[in-house]
Amino acid sequence: MAISLTISVGMVNSQCAPEFRPASYYASNMVLQRPPARPRIWGYAASVGQQVIVDIPTASQTLMLGTTMGPEGRPIWDAVFQPITATGPHTIVIQQGPTCVITLTNVLIGDVWVCSGQSNMQFAMNQVNDTVAELQDVVNYPNVRSFFANFEWDDTPLYDLKGIVRNWAEPTPGNMASFSAICWMFGRNLHRKYGVPIGLIETNWGGTRIEAWTETNTLSQCFSTVSPADPPNRASVLYNAMIHPFLRMPIYGATWYQGESNTGNSNLYACALKAMVGEWRSSWKTSNPEMDGTFPFGVVQLAPWRNDPNLVGGFSDIRWAQTDGFGFCPNNNMEKFFLAVALDLPDFGGDEIHPRYKRQIADRLSLAAYYVAYGSLDVGLFQGPQPVGFSINAGGDIHVVYSANFNIVAPSNYFELCCGPTQGATCTGAGGRWVSTSPSADNSNNTYDLRLVNACNTGESVTGFRYLWRESPCQLLQCPLYSVENDLPAPPFIYHGHIARG
Repeated sequence: MAISLTISVGMVNSQCAPEFRPASYYASNMVLQRPPARPRIWGYAASVGQQVIVDIPTASQTLMLGTTMGPEGRPIWDAVFQPITATGPHTIVIQQGPTCVITLTNVLIGDVWVCSGQSNMQFAMNQVNDTVAELQDVVNYPNVRSFFANFEWDDTPLYDLKGIVRNWAEPTPGNMASFSAICWMFGRNLHRKYGVPIGLIETNWGGTRIEAWTETNTLSQCFSTVSPADPPNRASVLYNAMIHPFLRMPIYGATWYQGESNTGNSNLYACALKAMVGEWRSSWKTSNPEMDGTFPFGVVQLAPWRNDPNLVGGFSDIRWAQTDGFGFCPNNNMEKFFLAVALDLPDFGGDEIHPRYKRQIADRLSLAAYYVAYGSLDVGLFQGPQPVGFSINAGGDIHVVYSANFNIVAPSNYFELCCGPTQGATCTGAGGRWVSTSPSADNSNNTYDLRLVNACNTGESVTGFRYLWRESPCQLLQCPLYSVENDLPAPPFIYHGHIARG
């Protein structure tokens, strides 16, 4: 991909000194965050003490600023406006002295979302299963704008980007072909529902670990040591170069599709994800006090990979860690997180680690965002059925009570019971063993019950339950349980502990 190192921001008067410019991610066609955030535009100057005028005539706001020495040892100016409610389009005029004028045009006020992670977030619109129709459709959403940061790393936190793949633009089939599919479709769905302009910032890198996206001091909350690695997987190097530069720009929220590269340390992933998000939220709010200190954060739970129904570890553990062991988001430990389950969207026979079915993922992610990020109560169920209780009936079978009504779409042997020689022996340690069991619906108690045949041997106790605990358990859209409302798959689940008689 081409790298733009000379940032094209808009109309620039030739009288400007070469050092005088906005930061790289400010340009014509951009989206600035709506209230309660205060739109902020900052940039560089030739020397300290120069006077800079930043004017938004369409919002009747003009700021006169003095340049100061910035954290990089370069003179900067920093314009923070009062909240702007009018969508626009707006024009922003930046002037230094009588003859240097930079004009940014077609600027909108709306919601800005950051899209980050590894290759499945990077997966582009020209790679999805229905790419022709999707790319033809993008022109219908001129108020969904996109920005694509270049793939860069650094050992120290940067305040501006080293380079960009593509600056802010209205969508066309040509410029959206290489843009993140999930990011675009997620933003488009938000715009469809709420009508507000949406700004999308793609900043991701394939094959990267969560450690690279996490600030250095924050890593110590979860890792006693971080294994040395070459960039881009060295600790904090992507946070420094691809997240930290955006902290001065208010945003509404972020989405995240990553975890495949962390399957070797899934036991630490739950801690790392919460710590990373906590630091992002804290740092963004420190730079922009009007921002939500717990801004919404969307996670895509890992999709299948290899077409082998017997693979148990790796992805299964990461999926569970992505919910901090609750099985769903938000939860008590993950405030304003929201989740898209992708377990039933394999691409067997294609590029299996990069399934093409991104529209379905984006639809589930945006459905959860409507409720969690925007507080919309009209969307109905936004996550699949969850186990909320277990008991053993008089005949010895196990009842699993779910949180919502479900359909059994496909038979599966991926309902499993842990059979222990004693009530204290679970499958987390020695003694217990997992066995498959047959499911059937049972609504006799006016609840959403699933009946599981007790497949343990005589004398064994049922000491656990798990569902879809495989790397790739389902064929396309053929997992066993889906909600009656909104047709959402029940996510993977695991429980360890004695199941009492009901």
